[in-house]
Amino acid sequence: MEQTGRVVGILPNGRAQVEIQRRAACASDCEKCGGCSHPEQTMLVEAPNGCGAKVGEKVVIEAHTASILSIAALVYLMPVLLMIACYFVPVPGGEGVRILCSLAGLAIGTALCMLYSRRMKKNRRVLFEIRPLRRG
Repeated sequence: MEQTGRVVGILPNGRAQVEIQRRAACASDCEKCGGCSHPEQTMLVEAPNGCGAKVGEKVVIEAHTASILSIAALVYLMPVLLMIACYFVPVPGGEGVRILCSLAGLAIGTALCMLYSRRMKKNRRVLFEIRPLRRG
């Protein structure tokens, strides 16, 4: 996954802050549709500045698709799988208790995803790379 952005800041440890235009899954043709809630929203992304880009320079920011897909699988699947698994835990009390157990599994899965997200931010795991924009 690649996107063009503009470097807006140089951070310590060889990192850069890049401003990119948020795109929707519908190819971002908002002038035709008008259904999106964020047609002109921008995002700031931190990435290692291996190419030595300077503030104001246009760059291509590339996402490591495998990392993003594994994180998406974790975030979407873990809470649901824990919810289903906790429903089948043998507990006395009937259907109402099973439903409460499954809701507890959903809450635990969501909490685990939040902890993982905080740990990733703290460790500054590399998900993006910057490279110069090729002209021509």
